[in-house]
Amino acid sequence: MSEPVAAAPNQPIAMAAPFPGLRPFAKRDHKYFFGREDQTFALYRLLRTNHFIAVVGSSGSGKSSIVRAGLLPLLEQENDESSRKVWQYAAMRPGRAPIDRLAIGLAKVVGANDEFFEARRDRIAALLFASSHGLTDALPYVAADPDTQLVVLVDQFEELFRYMSAGAQTDTRLELSRRREEAINFIQLLLAATRSHDSRIRVVITMRSDFIGDCARFQGLPEAVSSAQFLVPSLSRDQREEAIRGPVELSGATISSELVERLLNDSSEELDQLPILQHCLARLWIKASATAGEAVDGGAIPGPATRHLTEQDYRDIGGLSGAISNHAEEIFSSLPGREKIVEQVFRALAEIDSEGRAVRRARSLGQLIAETGATREDVCAVLDQFRADECSFLVPPLSSSPTTGLPDETIIDVGHEALLRRWTRVSGDPDATGERGDKREVGWLRQEQRDGERYRFLHSCVDSRSLNESRLSDDQARRYWGWWDKWKPNAAWAARYGGGYNEVERLVRDSYAASGRSRKLKNATYAGVGVALILLAVGGTALYRASETFNHVARSTQSLSSAVLESFNSGQTSLDSAMKYRDIVKELYDRFDDLPNTAQVAQLKTSWLLTSSDLNLALDDKATARRDAARAEEIARSYLNSSADDKGWLRLRYGALFRLGDLDLEDSAVYDGAGNVVARREGPIAAALANYKESERIAARLLDFDVANPTSINEVSVDHLALQRFELAFAINKTGEALQVKKDFAGATSKFTQAFEYATMIQGASRMEWKLQAAATQVKIGRVLKDSVDIDGALLRYSDAVDRQELLFRAYPGDKILRANLAASYEDRGVLYGTKKDHDAARRELDKAAQILTALNEEDPRNVRILDSLGRVYGRAGAVEQDRAASQGLSMDPAIAQYRKEVGARERLAQRRAGDKAYQDRLLQSQDRLKRVEAQATGSFKEATEKSTEAK
Repeated sequence: MSEPVAAAPNQPIAMAAPFPGLRPFAKRDHKYFFGREDQTFALYRLLRTNHFIAVVGSSGSGKSSIVRAGLLPLLEQENDESSRKVWQYAAMRPGRAPIDRLAIGLAKVVGANDEFFEARRDRIAALLFASSHGLTDALPYVAADPDTQLVVLVDQFEELFRYMSAGAQTDTRLELSRRREEAINFIQLLLAATRSHDSRIRVVITMRSDFIGDCARFQGLPEAVSSAQFLVPSLSRDQREEAIRGPVELSGATISSELVERLLNDSSEELDQLPILQHCLARLWIKASATAGEAVDGGAIPGPATRHLTEQDYRDIGGLSGAISNHAEEIFSSLPGREKIVEQVFRALAEIDSEGRAVRRARSLGQLIAETGATREDVCAVLDQFRADECSFLVPPLSSSPTTGLPDETIIDVGHEALLRRWTRVSGDPDATGERGDKREVGWLRQEQRDGERYRFLHSCVDSRSLNESRLSDDQARRYWGWWDKWKPNAAWAARYGGGYNEVERLVRDSYAASGRSRKLKNATYAGVGVALILLAVGGTALYRASETFNHVARSTQSLSSAVLESFNSGQTSLDSAMKYRDIVKELYDRFDDLPNTAQVAQLKTSWLLTSSDLNLALDDKATARRDAARAEEIARSYLNSSADDKGWLRLRYGALFRLGDLDLEDSAVYDGAGNVVARREGPIAAALANYKESERIAARLLDFDVANPTSINEVSVDHLALQRFELAFAINKTGEALQVKKDFAGATSKFTQAFEYATMIQGASRMEWKLQAAATQVKIGRVLKDSVDIDGALLRYSDAVDRQELLFRAYPGDKILRANLAASYEDRGVLYGTKKDHDAARRELDKAAQILTALNEEDPRNVRILDSLGRVYGRAGAVEQDRAASQGLSMDPAIAQYRKEVGARERLAQRRAGDKAYQDRLLQSQDRLKRVEAQATGSFKEATEKSTEAK
């Protein structure tokens, strides 16, 4: 077969634009497809000898172009030169219905406009759905000639992975299961058709390289992708020059040598190198038309006939780095009064996926109109501007039909992800926080992500499956109402994030209306507590003796104590306020000492002592915390001496014992000046083990009692024995933690494994704390394996924990406890990958953790624990980038960017906890590290510059 010959440069053709812009080269553009001849023939040779080929490359590397504008025309040329049809091909993208789309692509091979098309498509679809051999069975309807080879092109194969997870936050489990089953069946169709060496079917897929890992989710696919993979190489400088000059000269135009040199220099290190270069050249072509005296549409007007592309044109369009954003801004500015519709359109057509990647999210025209809430006329006017052939920002191109003439089922999509990364309104500043006072642009996609998280949280409040409160606090009511009133979401938009629009809207409106009433009620409640304290202070004997009053005040005060503890831990109550409240409550309880010491009164006091212990520990008063827990254990033990099977006292002693164990374990630690644990004392460890083992014995006794006496619990409840199993698993885990501190790794693993057996029994219970226990225990085993330097084993345990948490997340996307645990697991797994020097995997995990924590911080900005975790994750991401830079000789800029984020988070923490030295110290440490890394980067740059100067 002879090689294709391009038209000679001195043979001008029609002055149509020779550059496709952001869209990939199509088969019709093959005459302008320069610079890939050798690579095209290499791909062709691979096709001749293999039945399944994966064309893999980074985003913008030219995967689709080399197949559509290189390989397919080459196959047609071979057909033309042969006496028979050697090749036929069907092209498709998986989209949201992969098997149906495959059926359509196959039916079009014979013809798309004949009267039998629909019947042929339906017949092929039936065969594809019927069996994994459906593609082979459909071959007679597509390529009847036994000597003809059928090439099935599955372009943008990664859409299949997005199809499986698209709507994972909103779809039912049945729908998710259906999607996964269809994806599996689609892949099996391709694999079964290419398994035999004498098969007449060849499959070519194009796939972004960052989705390679997703292939492991399907049996047989990794082997197929690995067996014949074509990694699309970057264009060399000479090839890029050919791609620039060839189409210009073929079109009868000219380009200055200075501009060619500038384009080559500016594009050498660019991400999205090829689509950005093609878009820039398309813009230059349009810009040069004015100089050439030609109309933009190519129609000749009086003036010079030769179009000449110059360096001045290049500067005018913003250069390679600014051409896309400048062009998009021009279109944006041309739509006055429709700015919000443009934002809504792009927020609908793209998203940030779970890996932090900006990806396309195609929508039908009708769905797009519904989600924006704008009129059809306004949406069509916006789409027409961004679908124009000169920009190709959205597809299908405008030349196919004005938007008003498109049916509602037409799929609208982004031309290339490069637009999402390059248009600053969409991408934003990666360092922007969105907080008040930060004027940097967050970007439409990150704002959409945050709004989606807000809506998911609100939806979880009205979702009967979630354990979140079905109401909003006063502060939440005001914040969410402000967001709701400004953004004005509609039901179609809300469907992306769980639906239930009417219920969520009612929640937001009712909560906001009730917030005023709630403030009045809260004032009245505090006034009532104040009256009770005053009466107690003046020594009203009747009140002292009234057990009813005591019970009421004791329970109310204990509840308020728990609320203060939670509020303090989240940063919403100051240290001084929490300490003052503790002292008031202690005084209140001291005044009940002369009440009759009945078992009921004693249990209330003991329960409060445990809450008080937690509050004092949070206030860093360990001595008082230990005193309260020890007193509670002593009271409980004394009552159990005369009533050994009293479940109430058993549970109170259980709670006191594990708190004492926690304090013992903390006391065992020896710290250095920087706050790091450098040694452990044996005595406190032994005391902790004794307390934990006794709490474990009590928990086992409580479980045995309820197993032997089923009438004491509700046997038909979903929580049948759940509390008892949770408490036993919790106690066993505590023993395991003490053994781990003792470096008895085998003993710790044995204990955690035992706890895991109980934890797996309660994953279907109602409380999230119980559902998460199995995952939490796997994390504990992973930490033991990490301590024993079995990093691969630790990763396996963490991966199982993450899988369990992600499964729950799909069912409860707004649950805060779950999201915080999932973020912690991502963070720990990222640290493990960092230990293995797998910097990319480490950053992916840490970025996922940061994404969750950022959303949680957005929902609850005053929660210092979340912000502290976010700062730590940024610091760890900085450490990963610093290690990458040191080991690979790369720039320190990515590390510096992460460390700056860490410092920003620590500064906000230090402001919120101004009196807490620990937060001030962490801020100083973060600032010192950032200064050292910046100095190191500056020094390295200076040294490199000096060496370069010396060399010259």
